[in-house]
Amino acid sequence: MKRSGIRPNLFTLSSTLKACAGLKLERMGRQLHCLVIKIQTTLDNFVSVGIIDMYAKSSLLHDARRAYELMPQKELVAMNALISGYSQNGNDREAFSLFADMYQINVGFNQTTLSSILKSSGALQDTNLSRQIHTIVVRSGYIEDTQVITSLLDAYAKCECIDDAREIFYMCPIGDIVALTSMIAAYAQLGHGEEAVGLYLKFLDMVQS
Repeated sequence: MKRSGIRPNLFTLSSTLKACAGLKLERMGRQLHCLVIKIQTTLDNFVSVGIIDMYAKSSLLHDARRAYELMPQKELVAMNALISGYSQNGNDREAFSLFADMYQINVGFNQTTLSSILKSSGALQDTNLSRQIHTIVVRSGYIEDTQVITSLLDAYAKCECIDDAREIFYMCPIGDIVALTSMIAAYAQLGHGEEAVGLYLKFLDMVQS
């Protein structure tokens, strides 16, 4: 496109700051970021989200945070990209700090936010934080969301709260493979071998019936 003399637009740049992330082409991603600055579209939120997502997925969290801070208006999609990047790279305290900021500036949150932050609370093995997020999940109406409830189950399991994990499991839709796998793994990891085998056998009966 550049060789043909066609000027890239915002959609082109954003679609490309995402392709680089998916292909782990950090150097090309930085070059595209420089191009964005050159054509003076840095302040466009659509492009900024693409830049943040690219850096976060490339584990370049310092750059992702810097791009986020330069946004004139903080958007949920951008915050989710950064929180997810923190969570996936073990920067769990930073993920919670950013989640707290979301409340202060009233950006809101969705199931992607909650799933990422629950991953961090599980990684930190922080029961108190997991229960706080559980309360938020209930109050916000996401308790029936499969993605969120499975993440909550996993967080409790990693916090070694087997009773809480079991309670959440029985709230999941019958036959939810992800929830079943998480619960069986929780039983096995916490020394509840008989329960793990029993649940696995129940799963086999359900599949075969």
